[in-house]
Amino acid sequence: MKEKKGLTKGLSFILSLFLVFIWFSSGDAIMLAVGTSNSSAKIRQQGKDNKAHIIQRDTNNKSVISQNGNSNIAVIKIQEGHFNKIKVVQKGNSNKGNVSQWGVKSKVRLIQQGERNQGYIYQFGYEENNIKVKQDGIANHVNTWQVEERQSSTKIKQEGSKNYINIGEAYGKNNEMNIYQEGKENRVESYWEGEGILSSKYSEVKVDQIGGYNKAYITQFKEAGSKIRVSQKGDVNRAELNQQVGEENEAVISQIGDFNHGVIYQTIRWGEEKEVENNFAKILQYGKGETAGIGQTGMNNLATIRQMEGPNWGVVIQGGNNNIANVSQTSTRSKVWVVQLGDENEIEVLQGQVRNRVSVLQKGNFNKGEITQTGQNNGIVLQQFEEENLAQLEQAGGSDNIIRVYQGGGYYTRVYQNGDLNSATVTQGQEIRFKPF
Repeated sequence: MKEKKGLTKGLSFILSLFLVFIWFSSGDAIMLAVGTSNSSAKIRQQGKDNKAHIIQRDTNNKSVISQNGNSNIAVIKIQEGHFNKIKVVQKGNSNKGNVSQWGVKSKVRLIQQGERNQGYIYQFGYEENNIKVKQDGIANHVNTWQVEERQSSTKIKQEGSKNYINIGEAYGKNNEMNIYQEGKENRVESYWEGEGILSSKYSEVKVDQIGGYNKAYITQFKEAGSKIRVSQKGDVNRAELNQQVGEENEAVISQIGDFNHGVIYQTIRWGEEKEVENNFAKILQYGKGETAGIGQTGMNNLATIRQMEGPNWGVVIQGGNNNIANVSQTSTRSKVWVVQLGDENEIEVLQGQVRNRVSVLQKGNFNKGEITQTGQNNGIVLQQFEEENLAQLEQAGGSDNIIRVYQGGGYYTRVYQNGDLNSATVTQGQEIRFKPF
C-alpha cells in the first residue's frame, strides 16, 4: 500500500505541474504546460537544425528558449492567460522564432543574432501587453501582429543591413510602436486598421532609421487621434505615410540627408462615406535633392513642407474643404507646386536664394495666396479661378524675376518687385489651363 500510495503521490505531483518534457533523437524538444498557473518551461539547444516547442495555458507562466547554431526553429504557441512571459534567444544564421500569445499584461522578448533570421510574434487581446525584439545582423526579418489590444507596446531594434520589419495592428486603442533601424537598405512596413473611427484611437507609430537607402511605409485605416512619426538620417531614404478614413490624425516625416523622398496621403478610401477630418501633415527635409509630397482629400486639411538646402521639390494637392498649405524652401533651384480644388483654400509660400519656381492653382471657393521670393532669377505662376480670389506677391532683393497672375472671380492682386529687369503680368477675368513653371 505504501508503495502504491507513494506512486499515487508522485503521479499527482507530476499532474499538478502538467509538465511533459520529451527529447527526440532528431533534436526536437517539446514542452507542455496545460491547465495550470505558475509554470516554467526552459529549453536550451546547441547545434543546427534543432526544433523547440512550448505550449502553456493560464497565468504567470514563463517560457524560455535558447538556441545557439544555424537553421534552428523555436515555437511557443497558445500561451493563453495573464501575466505570462516569453523569451527566445537565437544565435546563428537562418533561425526562426514563432510566438503566439493571448491575454493581459503579458510580455514577449525575441533576441536574434546573425543573418537571415526570422521572427513572428502574434498577440491577441486585451491590454498592457508588450513586445520587444532585437536583431543584429544582415537580412533579418520580423513580423508582429496585435489584435484588439489596449495600451500595449511594441519595440523593435535592428542593427545591420537589408533587414525587414512588418507590423500590423487591428482594432486597438492607445497602443504604441517604436521602431529603430541602423544600417543600410532596411525596410519597415506597418498596417493599422480599426473597425470604426471610435474603436481604434490614440495609437502612435514612431520609426527611426539611421543609414542610407532605407524605406518606411506606414498605413492607418479608420484611426482617430493617432500619430505617425518617421525620422530618417542618411541619404536616399524613402518614407510614405498613408492615413485613410480617419480624424484628428497626425503624420510627420523628418529627413536629414540628401536625395530623400517623403510622401503623406490623408484620404478617404473609395466607397467610404466617412471624411478625413482635422488631420495634419508635415514634412521636414534637411538636405539637397529632396522631394516632398502631401495629398489630402476630405474636410479640414492642413499641410506643411519645410525644405532646407537644395535644390528640392515640394508638392501639395488638396481636394476639397477647408484646405491650408504652407511651404518654405531656403535654397537655390527649388520648386513648389500647390493645387487646391474647392472650398476655403489658402497658401503661403516662402523661397530664398536664386532660380526658384512657384506654381499654384486654386480653383473654387475662397482662395487667397501670398508668395514671397528673395533673390534673383525666380519665377511665380499663380492661377486663381472661381469665387473670392486674392493674391499679394513679393519678389525682393534681386533681378530677372518673373510674376504671372491669372484670376477669375472676386479678383485682387498686389505685386511688389524690388530690383532690375523684373517683369509682372496680371490677367483678370479669363480662365486658362494650369501652366506651371
